[in-house]
Amino acid sequence: MKWLICSAVFLLIHILPLYAVDMGGSAELQADISLNESNEIDYEIIENTDIEIFIPKIGNNDIKCEFIIYKPLQGLIAGKEMSIFFKKLYLRSKFPYAKLTIGRQPVSWSFGSMINAVDYVLGSTALSEENNSKYTDACELYIPLNWNSGISLIASFPDGFTSDMHRLKSGARIRMGIMNYDITLNYVREADTLINGINALAFLSIIPSQRIAMTFKGDLLDLGIYGAAGYYFDNIDNGFFSYMLGIDYSFFLNYKTKIIVQTEYLGIDVNDLPLYLKIGMLKMDSTDNRLDMGIITMNYPIDEFSSFTMTGIVNADDYSFILSPMYQILLPFNIDLKLSGFMFAGKENTLFSQSSLMMKFTSLLSLTYQW
Repeated sequence: MKWLICSAVFLLIHILPLYAVDMGGSAELQADISLNESNEIDYEIIENTDIEIFIPKIGNNDIKCEFIIYKPLQGLIAGKEMSIFFKKLYLRSKFPYAKLTIGRQPVSWSFGSMINAVDYVLGSTALSEENNSKYTDACELYIPLNWNSGISLIASFPDGFTSDMHRLKSGARIRMGIMNYDITLNYVREADTLINGINALAFLSIIPSQRIAMTFKGDLLDLGIYGAAGYYFDNIDNGFFSYMLGIDYSFFLNYKTKIIVQTEYLGIDVNDLPLYLKIGMLKMDSTDNRLDMGIITMNYPIDEFSSFTMTGIVNADDYSFILSPMYQILLPFNIDLKLSGFMFAGKENTLFSQSSLMMKFTSLLSLTYQW
């Protein structure tokens, strides 16, 4: 990754002044407040600045550069540790029949689901929120077949670009449009992650080294329907499945208020998990072979500038659940205010019950200014 950053700095200093380069971004202030099982309140205040540099095209090449500076003010005046994370730092070249993208880039195979169990990077997007694992050092070759079909071939390095091919993660995705449905097939092979010479993936027995999956998305009468099925394995004869089915529906409460409801079922086979993980981490009965979860969210637009969203997640095996309300409003001077929270509830020793690892309640207040 160091050579990539040095190359980008050289490019900014020596080449970009010849072009009309512009900048944009946002500044965000977050207050994270949590209530633990001992009724103690923990809080943390974080500010970050997201900067994107808009660079004109150079022939058939696009250069993208976007990065986040975490705690810039606290780093200057409060002695906190400031850090920089590059979300985008890539070169995309367009050829007559393909596009090649090299560098730090977002890689996600999202298809509208709230939880995607068959994404290229598992957990990179959940409940419409992204985390930094979505942005990875990769080479992607995209070959369009027609306006709604194409093939993606990806080679990425989760720990940064390296010559060690054991740290290479790879995947392929075929996307097709069939009878007004968006169908995809994909394959992923994880990189070997070593801890003191031990393969961490095999040691944890949670994420097998390979997976194959398919997704679909389309409309059925007034309903939007989508789903996915994945098979995760180290050995093709010894693996487990995940299943997801989702429905979204929208209707007008009155002539200007549109309610959107989205619900999903997610099932994951866990019969091959070790008992210490099934019982200790997932809080499951030793005889239960599948984790069943339901997710529902409803979005209510209060007016043109504000909205309220409620999301619920329930473990159908032990009826523990998470409730997550969110209120969002656009304030004057282009400031976006978001107040969200997560409440965890359930009987003792259930998946979402309060414990040393699970807070009773967490809330997040954020103010974001766009420029």
